[in-house]
Amino acid sequence: MPKEQKADVVAAFDHSDRIREICLPTEMDDSFWTSIGNKSFLELERLELYGPPTITLPHEFLGRSGPLPRLRRILLDDLHLPTLPQLLFSGRGLVSLHLGPHTLTGDGFIPPEVLATALSSTTLLEYLRVVCLEFHPELTNPNSSPHNLVVLPALTYFYFWSYSEYLENFVSWINAPHLLKLIVRIDKSGLMFPSCPNSFPAQSS
Repeated sequence: MPKEQKADVVAAFDHSDRIREICLPTEMDDSFWTSIGNKSFLELERLELYGPPTITLPHEFLGRSGPLPRLRRILLDDLHLPTLPQLLFSGRGLVSLHLGPHTLTGDGFIPPEVLATALSSTTLLEYLRVVCLEFHPELTNPNSSPHNLVVLPALTYFYFWSYSEYLENFVSWINAPHLLKLIVRIDKSGLMFPSCPNSFPAQSS
């Protein structure tokens, strides 16, 4: 991104309370992401960030931005966002969530149970796509499911491409009673298994 464009982006974030969409490559310097960590984004509706897998955004980015009442769509491609759980807790009106490769397992690890718990406030979530292609040692020890499952009442579409260990852990924490389409691609075999269950897992909440 040319310096002139970067300067324009920096200037635009001076009016963060009026920003409705953030669609940026992560070519901006770390100092930029850190500088907007405490800004308010009350009008933000869509967040799309693209970057190489080596990019990890600083903890300051959207980690303390407060509620995001209008946020509806999140797309994170490749980059790792350590504050993703806080972001999900803040976006109670979230409808669509797309997590690309390395988002969960970049410079750090967001366990399945942490992701599930963070989704507990997203009761309007309809579309969930998770791609997690890096195996992490913690996945070899499945965690026991909680007594009360995280209910995702609006979820109708779930696409998952990763290791079976992450999927097994994640779905043991959630209940999606109105799920219409489930597409699972297990990285070890490279196979895709589409199905249309009424809900999952089999446990009752």
